[in-house]
Amino acid sequence: MRWLRRNVTNEGVVTTSDAWLLHRLTGAYVTDVTTASRTLLLDLAARTWSERASAAFGLDAVDLPEVVGCAQEIGRTDAFGPSLRLSGLSVDQQAALVGEHCLEPGESKCTYGTGAFLLANAGPRPITSSGGLAVSVAWQTGDGAAYCIDGQVYAAGAAVAWLQRWGFLRRAEELDAVAGSVPDSGGVTVVPALSGLGAPWWQPDALASIEGIGPGTEPAHVVRSTLEGLAAQVTLLAAPQRPISVDRSPSCGWTAD
Repeated sequence: MRWLRRNVTNEGVVTTSDAWLLHRLTGAYVTDVTTASRTLLLDLAARTWSERASAAFGLDAVDLPEVVGCAQEIGRTDAFGPSLRLSGLSVDQQAALVGEHCLEPGESKCTYGTGAFLLANAGPRPITSSGGLAVSVAWQTGDGAAYCIDGQVYAAGAAVAWLQRWGFLRRAEELDAVAGSVPDSGGVTVVPALSGLGAPWWQPDALASIEGIGPGTEPAHVVRSTLEGLAAQVTLLAAPQRPISVDRSPSCGWTAD
């Protein structure tokens, strides 16, 4: 948002794609609390825009959309013919957390696509992660909310696509068979950081690497080691967390219990 302000325009508002779409459909200028919590601009405890965080990025919280709950009615639209109520908003990974029925504290899911995203229900209060993971709002219905701990592996399916592109695999469906055709990785170590490293390193400029290739290395060793690298990253995300409760302090922002 700040880059667009600095390099493109100072006119109008700069916001997220959901707010733009909702405005086109209903005229309302809103975003839901789960989407807002992924911007780094939300006060997680109050679930409102943080003027302090906005100022740190050179933004004005007044220009940001109204933050609403996940189940409230936003407005009505006639874009599809008859007038329809529009409600039900959530960002993708939090929606998956609900879709996987992780409704109680401690329940978690890991969904795999381009990347792998592990979220754990953290209960009704914002916490900080002892393992370097992100914390977001999981959902808000009425006045109540749940929070989640969030870890990301940026390249999962993308790593499989890379194996196909370079001929290690002919088809993604062959992944298990090829990886299982060798008893181990044969000394090959793959760090599949094709889009940088997410949690808990947070190094978007990190590069992937393949080490330990020798005269006996087969394509299957690279495939197996790539899967092992992905599994290792997800396992690290799932390592036991030591939740640290935080209370909102008017004087200093956040204090740990």
